[in-house]
Amino acid sequence: MITEIEVQTYSPAGKTFPRNLICENIPIAEEDLVNNCLGQQLWDWLNEKINPDLETAEDWVDCGDYATDDIVKRNGLFYVSTADNNNSDPAKAGSEWEIAGKFTDDCANKLWEKYLRKILAYRVYFFALPFTAATPGAAGLIVQGTDDRGQRGATIGEISKMQDSVQNMVAVMLSNMKNWSGQDAQDECEWPDSPALGSCKDCETAKTVASGRQFRMRMR
Repeated sequence: MITEIEVQTYSPAGKTFPRNLICENIPIAEEDLVNNCLGQQLWDWLNEKINPDLETAEDWVDCGDYATDDIVKRNGLFYVSTADNNNSDPAKAGSEWEIAGKFTDDCANKLWEKYLRKILAYRVYFFALPFTAATPGAAGLIVQGTDDRGQRGATIGEISKMQDSVQNMVAVMLSNMKNWSGQDAQDECEWPDSPALGSCKDCETAKTVASGRQFRMRMR
């Protein structure tokens, strides 16, 4: 559901983080989050509402003349035009574009843009981090050393501490998402039952993984 560009954009990974590691860990992170937190009902509900126009969107061209609601792809992200006769660059501040909704449902977009997109991005980053410290070689696992600029890759211990920080942030975001989804102001949204949402009347709070302990136990 999440793309590698979204992981780079909405997590600490950044644009220089190895994209192959992101791509390899997206399905792992998504399946783990569904099984241990979101629940299958919410995941299926979101997948049913994915915007089909994103699949057919073409890359933005600088000589194009776009109308309101046209969707283009620029630098891996999808944008929707907010004006007619639009030839501005979606990637530049002040352009007549905004990020296109991933879903056809307003409630799904609210959930995704406010919380779930960033939660998933952080989870992919969490899983990919250890593989940046060492690479396989002829002699076995090779740990990164200092380069010609005096910089070095983080040690496994340093990465573990970073993972703890990332997971703590995920735990806070999950807790905030649950509280937000259960507020009276969100009554217009009929969320599917999910341990991660406040609408789940019969779900055990522990299943939201708000403490992060289940995720950390998997890594030890």
